[in-house]
Amino acid sequence: MKWINSLKRQILLCSAFILIAFMITTSNVWANIITTIDVKGSQRISNDTIKSYVKVKKGQNSDIQKENQSVKDLMKTGLFKNVSIDTQGSTLIISVQENPIINKIAFEGNKAIKDKDLLSNIPLKVRSIYSLSKVKDALQIISNYYVVSGMYNANITPKIIKLPYNRINLIFEVKENSRRLIQSIKFLGNKNYSSSTLKRVIHSKEYSWWKFLSNDDRYIPEYIKTDEALISKFYKNRGYAKVEVESANGEEDVDGKGGFAISFKIKEGSRYKVSQIDFTSSLSGLEVSDVQSRLLENIDKNDYYSVGRIENAINGVIDKANTLGFPFVTVQFAPAFDDKAKTVRLVFNVIEAPRRYIRRINISGNTRTMDEVVRYQMELAEGDPVNPLKLTRSNRNLGALDFFKSYDIKPVPTDKKDIVDLDVSVVEKRTGNITFGLGYSTLDGPMFEVGANERNVLGTGRSASINFKLQKSNTSANISFTDPRFRGRNWLVGLNFFITRNKKDRDKNDTYASTSIGGSLFTGYPLSYSLSQRWAFTIKNTKVYDIDYYVSPYIYEMAGNRLYSGISHTLTYDKRDRTIRTQQGYYISMTNEFAGIGGDVQLFRNEIKGAYFLPIRFTEDYAWVLENSVRIGNVHHWGDKNLIASDRYFLGGSDLHGFEYGTISPRDAVTNDNIGGETVYNDTLTLKVPLTSTDYPIIARAFADAGNTFGVHNVFTGNKVYQNKKPRVGIGVGVTWYSPFGQLGVDLGWAVVKDQRDQEKFITLNMGGQL
Repeated sequence: MKWINSLKRQILLCSAFILIAFMITTSNVWANIITTIDVKGSQRISNDTIKSYVKVKKGQNSDIQKENQSVKDLMKTGLFKNVSIDTQGSTLIISVQENPIINKIAFEGNKAIKDKDLLSNIPLKVRSIYSLSKVKDALQIISNYYVVSGMYNANITPKIIKLPYNRINLIFEVKENSRRLIQSIKFLGNKNYSSSTLKRVIHSKEYSWWKFLSNDDRYIPEYIKTDEALISKFYKNRGYAKVEVESANGEEDVDGKGGFAISFKIKEGSRYKVSQIDFTSSLSGLEVSDVQSRLLENIDKNDYYSVGRIENAINGVIDKANTLGFPFVTVQFAPAFDDKAKTVRLVFNVIEAPRRYIRRINISGNTRTMDEVVRYQMELAEGDPVNPLKLTRSNRNLGALDFFKSYDIKPVPTDKKDIVDLDVSVVEKRTGNITFGLGYSTLDGPMFEVGANERNVLGTGRSASINFKLQKSNTSANISFTDPRFRGRNWLVGLNFFITRNKKDRDKNDTYASTSIGGSLFTGYPLSYSLSQRWAFTIKNTKVYDIDYYVSPYIYEMAGNRLYSGISHTLTYDKRDRTIRTQQGYYISMTNEFAGIGGDVQLFRNEIKGAYFLPIRFTEDYAWVLENSVRIGNVHHWGDKNLIASDRYFLGGSDLHGFEYGTISPRDAVTNDNIGGETVYNDTLTLKVPLTSTDYPIIARAFADAGNTFGVHNVFTGNKVYQNKKPRVGIGVGVTWYSPFGQLGVDLGWAVVKDQRDQEKFITLNMGGQL
C-alpha cells in the first residue's frame, strides 16, 4: 500500500507542475486587453508624444516586459525626471514627472574666467530642459576649463532655485584658487642641444612678469605630455631617430614660491644619416617611376634622418598616386638601422590600402555656422573613397576659415567593413569685432581708427567690414562685402567701396592734395589646389588740387579730375605651408592691369611678385625663417592718354629701408620733384627670429633691400629728367610685437648704396591697431 500512496503523491505533484506550466504559457491569453491609455503629470509635452514611446498599444494585451522597455525609452529622452507605467483593469496609466525648464544660468565667484566663456562651452542653455547628466557634464567642462587656465582644485557647486511653472534658475557657485605658474624648466641628458634651444621647442614656458598676456607659463599636466612629443619630434627631425624622453615631471612648490619646476630627462642616442633609399611598388599598374620623384623631392642620400621629411615624402607619393587614378593607396615604411655605422636604410613600399567609402558626413558643434559652410571646406563627399591626404587637407581648410577654436575630422566605422562615416566636430569662436585704434607712425603721425568687421555673417561664411581711419594728412573710409561661395560654388565674389582724402603735408614734402572715391567688383576661383585666378573691375574718380606753384610739370599735369576705369587679372601659385606667419614654401603671382574702358586713364601694367620661405632653425611652433621676396613691374600708356606721376612706381620706406618713403624714383632735374618710374624692381631678403611663441609674438628681423625705379616718357620741353638706374641698397634691423592692441614695431635702416640726391631715413616707428 505504501507504494500506491507514493505513486498517488507523485501523480499529484506532476499534475500541479503541469497546471502551473500551462498557466504560464497561456498567461497572454488570459491577460487584460488594453482599451484605454491615460497619461498623468504631463505639462509641456503632449500626451501623443509620450504615447509614441510606449510599446503597448490599444487593443493589445498588457505586457510587463514591453511596459518596462517603454519606461526605459521615455527616460532616455532626457525629458523626464521620473516615469512609471501601471495597469488597472483595461487601462494603461503612464505617470510622468517632467524635468524643469532652465530659466537662467548664472555663475557666482568666478573672477579669472568670464561668464560668457563658461556659457559658450557647457551643454546647458537657457530655455533648454534641465537634466542631471548635463549638469554633471557641465561641471566636468568647467573644472577642465580652470585646469587649462592653470587653476587647480577650483570648487564648482551647482545650486537650483525653483520657480513657478516647473522652471528653475541654475547657479554655479565657483571658488577659485590661485594660478600655479612654472618657475623653472630643466633638461637632463641633453648634450647636443642646449637647454635654451629646447625651451623654445616646447609649449610650456617659464614665468616672467612681462608674459602677462600669455598662458604658456601656467602649469598644465596635459601640456607636459605634449612637450614630450615636441621634444621627441625635434630630435627625430635632426637625425636622432632613437631619442627617448625617459621622464617628464612637475614638482610643486619650488623654493617656497608656490610654483612648479618641470624637468625632462632625455636620452638622445646617436645621430643617423640616410645610407640608402629602397622604393618599391606592390600596387598593380603603378610603376615606381610614376611616383618616385615625389619621394626624392623631400629626402636624399646622406641627409640626416628626419621624420618630418619622411612624412612629407609619403604624403607626396600618396598625392601623386591619387592624381594618377589610384584612390586606395598607402605607403609602408620600415627603417633599417646600422648602429655601428650610424646610418639608416629607408625602405618604402607602395601598397593598396583597404577600400573604404564614405556613407555619411556628420557635422556637430556648429551652433551658428551653417552645415554647408563646413561642407565647402571638405575635399571629400558622401560616396567618395577615404583618402588620408584629402582628410588632412580638409582639416587644413577648416583651420584656414578661422571660425573655430578647435576642429577634428574622424572616420567612424559602421556595421559594414568597407563603409565609414566622417564625424566633423567643431568648437566655434567669435568671428566679429569692433575695433578702436590709436597709434603713431613716423610717416603719418598720430592715427585714429574705428571699424567693425564680421567674417561669418549670420553663419553663412560671408564677410563684411566697415572702417574709418583718420591721420594727420590722410582720411579714409572703406566698406566691403565678400561671398567666398557665390551661388553655392567655389567662386569668390566681393564688393568694395572707398574714399580717401590726402591733405598737403609739408613734413612729408607733399606738393599737392587729392581726394579719391570709387569702388571695385572682384571675383576669384581655384584652378587647382595650389593655383588660383582673380579678376577685378575698379572705377574711381581722383581730384588733385592745391598744387604748389613751383613744381614740376609732371606733377602739375595731375591737376583736376581724372576718372579711372580698369580691369585686372591675377594668377597665383601658392605652395606655402600657411598664409600667416609662413615658415616654409613659396608663392608666385602675375598681375595684368588694363585701364581705358572709358575714363581718362589709358595704361597697361604687368607685375610679377613672389617669395620663398626657408626655415633655418625649425621647431614645432615657430622657426627662424629666411624670406626672399621679389617684385618686378612695368607700366606704359596706350592711346592718346599719357601716364602721370601717380600711375608710376616709387620706392622707399618699408620696401627699401634706409630711404625716405616714396623718394626713390626719377626726378625732375630742375625742380628735384620725384615723378615716378615706369619700371620697378625690388628684392628684399629678411631673416625673422621669433623671440616668443605666444599668441602675441615678438619677432626680430634683419633685412637687406635692393631696388630702383626708372624710365619716364612724355618729357616736357625745358625740364630734363634725372635718373640713376643703378640699384639702391639698404640694410637694417627691426622688432615687431603683434600685441592685442595692434602691431607695434620699430625699424632701423641704413642706406649703403645711394645717390647724392636720395633722401635717407634712419628710424621708422609704427604703433597702433585694435584696442
